[in-house]
Amino acid sequence: METLSASAAEKRIQSAGRPVVVCFTRKGSKPSDEMVAALARLPATMVKRLDVVRVDVDASQDLAKKLGVYDVPETLVYASGEIIERTYGAMTAERAEDLMRYLLGRVDAAAS
Repeated sequence: METLSASAAEKRIQSAGRPVVVCFTRKGSKPSDEMVAALARLPATMVKRLDVVRVDVDASQDLAKKLGVYDVPETLVYASGEIIERTYGAMTAERAEDLMRYLLGRVDAAAS
């Protein structure tokens, strides 16, 4: 999973032609590491349809504050530059996959 700076994350959110999953984490946080591991286990077919990135809240405090991210991990999912989902805390790989499948279905339905 690619780690982005605040400015790179904002550019990616606005310019990506597919949904962007932004996981806000902190170095040394066990829940952050668990969430990153869960997202890393998403099936390759799903990852091809998503842009999954990581932002360190300590290195990107202004962006975190702007988006209302005050605890980690927190995951924001964007479609067409807009937040369509926000989750708090770590989740299992199975839960992450279920959530991404659901969100991709919503994005597909909206595009139809």
